[in-house]
Amino acid sequence: MAFGKRWAFYAPDIFEGQWWRAVSYLFVHAGALHLLMNMGGLWVLGPFVERAFGRLRYAAIYLISGFTGSAVYLILTRLGVIQPDELVGASGCIMGLLAPRVRSCCALGFGNEPPWHDRSSSAAAGSRAAGLLRSNDATSRSLAHALGLLGGFVSALLFAKS
Repeated sequence: MAFGKRWAFYAPDIFEGQWWRAVSYLFVHAGALHLLMNMGGLWVLGPFVERAFGRLRYAAIYLISGFTGSAVYLILTRLGVIQPDELVGASGCIMGLLAPRVRSCCALGFGNEPPWHDRSSSAAAGSRAAGLLRSNDATSRSLAHALGLLGGFVSALLFAKS
């Protein structure tokens, strides 16, 4: 992963001025399986979120989810709460796209359910999110996924059509 190492998210390098790593890591993956898993998540979740929120809001939710993970991860690293680790991939963004499905399942008072609402996929999304959040695995990768999910919830709240 020599190419990925140069573009991976690594807090100490970002603090030393390699600011592009805070964005480029979203486009570099740890291998073919990692890329395929993220593509699968995007293929399953993307159309639903795009239909519910529109193209621009969909893109914003995706990017805000990834950047939320970056920003909070940097802050926690700077404060010494977590140890720096190299991160790659768009998994945080994909988890952010999961958030509107979970909110659909939880019915957080968004008014009418979007046309793509169905109980089975929302229940699966909620189950995945709950499993992630109650996991005892406090690795940096799990944290990045959870922060992406958080970014998705916040941006879904902000961009909900009234």
